[in-house]
Amino acid sequence: MNTPPIVEHTPRKPSGFDPGLKCLAAVFIFVVVVRVLLTLANKTGSREIVGIGLIGAFFGLIALIVTSCVVWSRRATSPRPARRWALMIAITWAFLQLLVCLLIMLQMLPRALSETDRPATEINRKTFSITLPGNWIEDTKRDTYDPDSLVFFDGPESALFSVIVGQKSAGSSVDTMLDNQKDSLKRKIVNATIIPITKWSNFDGKGFQMEGKIQGIINGRVTVFGFEKGDNVCIVEEWATPGDYKTYAKDFEKIRQTFRLHD
Repeated sequence: MNTPPIVEHTPRKPSGFDPGLKCLAAVFIFVVVVRVLLTLANKTGSREIVGIGLIGAFFGLIALIVTSCVVWSRRATSPRPARRWALMIAITWAFLQLLVCLLIMLQMLPRALSETDRPATEINRKTFSITLPGNWIEDTKRDTYDPDSLVFFDGPESALFSVIVGQKSAGSSVDTMLDNQKDSLKRKIVNATIIPITKWSNFDGKGFQMEGKIQGIINGRVTVFGFEKGDNVCIVEEWATPGDYKTYAKDFEKIRQTFRLHD
């Protein structure tokens, strides 16, 4: 009885644009696209958009890792085996990007929780009223603090809002108070650019926006606006770095829309 000759199995070798290279190319393209989109999202100043982008990137990277692992498991039986080195790089690269994405989301989480857990605060004083966003606090420890005439509200990061109220009957005027603030700010902000403004929220009056390096160190922007009602003369100030101005734009808008100057 004749026995058939034993045919040795010759493993197939990777060739051409095999699945391993496809996985590596997919990871490369995905990472580049995500970085471009997150950069654009960050310029909008919207943490919601950035957060959605990070979540999408997180699950996209997981999908790429799972796909690469499946391709790896089928190397021995696949008619077109994948290059092992390409799969190793793809999986490692995607995993490292996944860790970076996770760390960024963990850094953003405490801030998001602090903003959602604290309710807005109603401030109602003799001279003014305002609805303070939940992540802002009133600074009562300053030596110059007065609840009716000189109040500072500290927001997240560099955000700050202050209220100064004087009386016309005591000699206060919008022009005098604005000039005093402008002279004081010029000594603090280096190479400042000043833009006049005539409206703040729904209020008509006089003011300016100044931007430059605070004490020559960090870029800052301050909006100063003056108006009056009855005997009260009011100066409001918004402080923040340009980036924080965008990030906390909704907070500043809430303050503007709810601010009321009393008679």
